[in-house]
Amino acid sequence: MLKVLLLNGNKIDNKGGMSFAQALQINTTLEHLDVGEADLRMESTVALATVLRNNTSIRVIDVSRPLLTTVQEEPVVHFANMLKNFTLTYLDLSCNRITRDGVKELAKVLKLNTALCILDLGFNRLEDDGAMHIAEALASLNTNLRCLSVVSNNIGSMGLCAIADAMKTNTTLTNVFIWGNKLEEPVCIAFDSLIKTGRLDLRNTDVKPYIVDGITYLCELSHGIRRNFYYGPTYGEDVPDWQVRGLNPRSVKLDDDMTSLFD
Repeated sequence: MLKVLLLNGNKIDNKGGMSFAQALQINTTLEHLDVGEADLRMESTVALATVLRNNTSIRVIDVSRPLLTTVQEEPVVHFANMLKNFTLTYLDLSCNRITRDGVKELAKVLKLNTALCILDLGFNRLEDDGAMHIAEALASLNTNLRCLSVVSNNIGSMGLCAIADAMKTNTTLTNVFIWGNKLEEPVCIAFDSLIKTGRLDLRNTDVKPYIVDGITYLCELSHGIRRNFYYGPTYGEDVPDWQVRGLNPRSVKLDDDMTSLFD
């Protein structure tokens, strides 16, 4: 019984994506589908999001870097509606040309406290407004999201500090990745405080504070929401602790409530 299907990097294109959308209308066993960097286009991306509204077996979906030509962010609206499916736990929307308007729709669904545990929004363009939409949802209304990646999203101090502030009241979010944004001094101080107080563990983020001439900076750590795109070891000494504890669905066993991912 096939439960995990990894096709990342294969050029299945629009026709292949549409075929998977059709299959998922009747498939009830597949739990993890990875079609990242598979040259999906608008039609197949929207079709997958639409079908997954009613598919209760899929728990992990990666649709990163489709080939989209629209500037209206139609796929984001469909994925926001898809999140109302309370079985999905891992969603990768990196490189989907999402802006502050698109993420506003995602934030509305996060406020409903869906089952989503891991959300990858890396390499979009959320900017400050988009990050603040996410922070607002996390501050008091969402208690299920455990890992958030907003790397390389042109976010400045307002947005990143809002996420840091949200973590003071949100006790569920444990893993945050922010490298590639505008890491100005207020951001550095905010994340330095989270790390010093123990609210954010260095194993669960991609930045580390350091001080030069009394000024706080952040350097990059090698941690990320996933270490290898096309292949990563799933057993043996080469698998780091942070990966075993749940930031790569290829490296862990999916269980009923996903709590084992973060133990």
